[in-house]
Amino acid sequence: MRRAISARPILSVVMAALVAVALGLSVGVMSTRENPPGADSPEAGFAWDMSLHHGQAVAMSMYLYDNGGDEALRTIAYDIGLTQQGQIGVMRTWLRDWNLPQSSTDEPMQWMTMPMDMGSWAKDGRIMPGMATQDELTELYSLTGLEADLLFCELMINHHVGGVHMAEGVLELTEDEEVRWLADAMVSGQQSEIDALTEIADRLRGTEGSAQTG
Repeated sequence: MRRAISARPILSVVMAALVAVALGLSVGVMSTRENPPGADSPEAGFAWDMSLHHGQAVAMSMYLYDNGGDEALRTIAYDIGLTQQGQIGVMRTWLRDWNLPQSSTDEPMQWMTMPMDMGSWAKDGRIMPGMATQDELTELYSLTGLEADLLFCELMINHHVGGVHMAEGVLELTEDEEVRWLADAMVSGQQSEIDALTEIADRLRGTEGSAQTG
């Protein structure tokens, strides 16, 4: 049975975004840049693409928080949603401070130079590494309980692997201290979450197998 959608996670995510923007405003007031990144820079491309990438993760996480069955996984999903919405706020503040639009009409991932097998993600409607397809999202949003938990783990692990690749990519290309700080935080945080999600998925698959044989 699907849980009633709670306003709590949505409100918390909004608050996290507001805090991130406020922090960005305070930093912007205290520091100025003579040569901010331009529209064709890896920093701008990263901010645009990762904001979109994060947006999908937030939506998936909030759905799982309201409709999943495993409490440990719901807690992780809630944390992912809060963290990534806050990071979106930081990146949007950068773009504003750089006098750039909040989104780009360019093809995604043009700023990347690190090699990656295009066949591993640029297919079936995937626009960036690790992002779920519309069919996968439709399936996730039709599920509740254990089934939603298992698919969420699979999709979010893939999502995080792609996100880590993107963050590592910008670390190869930028000397901007703020961008490097956030990219480093993404790599370490998402790698830890991959480990936690893998452990939970293994446990849940064991639970599913026991239920089927019981």
